[in-house]
Parts: sequence; structure tokens; C-alpha cells
Amino acid sequence: MPPKPRSGRPRARALAVLLALFLGLSAPARPARAQDVIDLMSQMEKAYLALIQQVLVLPIQNLGDPPFADAAQTAARIAQIADGVAKSNAFPGDQGFLKRAEEARAAAREAEAAAREKHLAGAAAALLRLHGACAACHKDFRF
Repeated sequence: MPPKPRSGRPRARALAVLLALFLGLSAPARPARAQDVIDLMSQMEKAYLALIQQVLVLPIQNLGDPPFADAAQTAARIAQIADGVAKSNAFPGDQGFLKRAEEARAAAREAEAAAREKHLAGAAAALLRLHGACAACHKDFRF
């Protein structure tokens, strides 16, 4: 007995499954928005702790000039991360979130400018404003 002729549907289904599998495997993985913000916060925390050390701790421990160039670079990195936080769409359209991210960015830019001018008191004051912006954002948005 000859085999029954098959309809084209099983082949079409198999082709569709293979195509979907191929597209699924070739598409770059994109983390969720929440994960984006978590990653940015982790980066910001590391940079923030480095800035504290550069502006507040090392000048006392070394009894010399703080590493102003490093502090300026670290503060610039924090400002860059704050821009990323604002653009992350973690809280789409939420003006309060954008305001807090802008406060952090502005304080980081102030710290950067003060460090470039080798003005320790200005860098420390900007660092405190940065801390205030971060604390307010975490209070408002609970992350």
C-alpha cells in the first residue's frame, strides 16, 4: 500500500516553528526595564562610594591633596549614569522620577566642576546634595 499523500499544513507548521525558533535565538536578549535600573543603580553606588573616598576619606588619611582629577572623573561618571537612569523608562512619564534623576545629575556635575577647580569644600557640598537627591529618590520610588 503506497503512503498517503500529506497535506502541506504539517510542513508549514514545521517551517513556522523553525522560523520562530531561529528568530527567538537570534534576537538579542534585552533586560527588563527594572533590571536596567537595578544595573544602573549598582554602577552609581560603586561610583558614589569611590567619590566619597576621593573627596572625604583620602584627604584625611593621606593628609595631602585629594585626588581631584579622579574625583572629577568619578563625578562625571555619576552624572552620565543619572542621565541613563532618566532615560531608562523605569517610570515612564513620571515627572517626579525625572526631577530626582536631574537633581542627581546636577549635583554630580557640581561635584565634577568643584573637583576640576580643586575646591574641596565645594566638592564635599555637592556630594552632600548628591546624597540628598539619591535618598529622596529612593524614598519616593522605594528601590
